[in-house]
This record gives sequence, C-alpha cells and structure tokens, in this order.
Amino acid sequence: TSSRPGGTAQRGSSARKWVLMASFSIISRRSAGVHFLTPVGRLDRTTGPMLQSEFAAVARGNAALIVVNLSRLSMLTPAGIDVLLQINDTCADNAARLRVINGSRPVARALEITGARDRLPVMSPRTADPTPI
Repeated sequence: TSSRPGGTAQRGSSARKWVLMASFSIISRRSAGVHFLTPVGRLDRTTGPMLQSEFAAVARGNAALIVVNLSRLSMLTPAGIDVLLQINDTCADNAARLRVINGSRPVARALEITGARDRLPVMSPRTADPTPI
C-alpha cells in the first residue's frame, strides 16, 4: 500500500503506476526560438503520454525548433520509442523543427536496435548546443 497526495491509499498496479509517474518528469525550457524538452527518468507506456502532451503544447506555440533531449533518461522502452516516432510524425510537415539529443549508451542502443535512430533527427550530445536542459 502506498499513500498518494490527498491521503488516498492505493493498492496493486495503480500504486505502481503512480510511483513510476512520480519518478518521471519533463524539464521544459525555452531559449530564444528553441524549446527544450528533457524527459527525466523512464520513458515507457505509462509516462509516454505525458511527453506527448507536453510536446503537443509546445508544438502549438511559435518555437522555431523543438529539441527533445534524451540525456536524462534512465530507460527507454519500445513504447517510449513509439512515442518519439509519433512526435516525429507530427513534425512531418516541418521536419527541420525537431531535433533529438541522444542519451546514454543504453538509450542510444535502444534507438539503434529498433531502427528508430534512422527515422529520428538524432544529434550526439557532444555536437548538440549546450543550451539549457
């Protein structure tokens, strides 16, 4: 049993879902015409919709470039990769608007193994603009 804000006790998978989501966050920063989204934690089927929602809100704005920085991910599951591909698809009309900064070796490997690396505008963390994460 775990306690949620407001004093509600949860059991089973609902509690696990809440704990997983509590360990996931998105840093959202804007610098000039560039908006940086940095998911922190684990990007999977539970947390993916949060990134999609934040991306959709940013995409409705006037940022010339949206950068999704994967450097703070601890894990990237196939469901998380699907979210990144869906985000990429939403930018199909303006492909130059999206960039993805690669993450740790396991994250980079997941993108490579699934072929997503070839479908996403991925930049190495070493060549990326070090503007706010």
